[in-house]
Amino acid sequence: MEEGQGVVVGVSSFGRPIVVAEGDLSATRYYFVVLTVLLSLCALLHVVRRFLQLSTKMQLSQASWQEKKLYWWGLLVAFTVYLIIHGAHYADNIARPVAYFEPMWLYRGYLLSTMEITFFFNWPATIGGALAVGALFSTVPSEFFAATLQRQKRLCWGIVAYSATALLTLMHYSIEPPTSYSWEVNVTIAGEGVAGGILALAALMLKRMVTRHYQSLESLPHESELWDLSSEGELREDKDAGTQLSSTTHIRRRSRDSSVSNE
Repeated sequence: MEEGQGVVVGVSSFGRPIVVAEGDLSATRYYFVVLTVLLSLCALLHVVRRFLQLSTKMQLSQASWQEKKLYWWGLLVAFTVYLIIHGAHYADNIARPVAYFEPMWLYRGYLLSTMEITFFFNWPATIGGALAVGALFSTVPSEFFAATLQRQKRLCWGIVAYSATALLTLMHYSIEPPTSYSWEVNVTIAGEGVAGGILALAALMLKRMVTRHYQSLESLPHESELWDLSSEGELREDKDAGTQLSSTTHIRRRSRDSSVSNE
């Protein structure tokens, strides 16, 4: 375990033990910051790449895509904005815990270094969110299948749960009031909370659209019914064709009989 040098512990305005001063940034903490930024970039590239690949494969002239693309683009933009603010917040918090009046239980190092709890918590949250959004985008070309629509609804709820982690950032205000933080720190704290709410709203709007689409599919005839209707139509056509052939044969026979009698 690596402990910071020159750490000074104080008490917050709400009576919580916090770190009010520390020494230079350790090498381990420096790697924490770099890895946090790289993780956010990789997650964003994964989602954008998945979205661009699928939108390229789709026929943009299809009515379903033209009508619903606003929902998918809205989710992509909301996730991008949230991930940028989220990554900036976590990286800055790890690099400058004093500016965030970090509680000692979060600041203290248990295995590797100080601020490791914040660093390690960010990994499953970011990876899980990126995988959920990427998986949702991968279902776009198959959105007409009922089972796929059900999967889309579950993934939307997963994104809502992921965005709910943004509420954890508001815990900073349970340590010190917003007026105690600098403006850039307030931007990362409050900005992540607002961006998380927008991301949840975008996911819920997409879920609502998917639900309406699923309900419209349920009102259509099932595959077995369509097969019965198709078979019935084919039999009717065969019957009509047989009747017409019989009539034509009968007429030809009458014409031939007439010709023989005239001779």
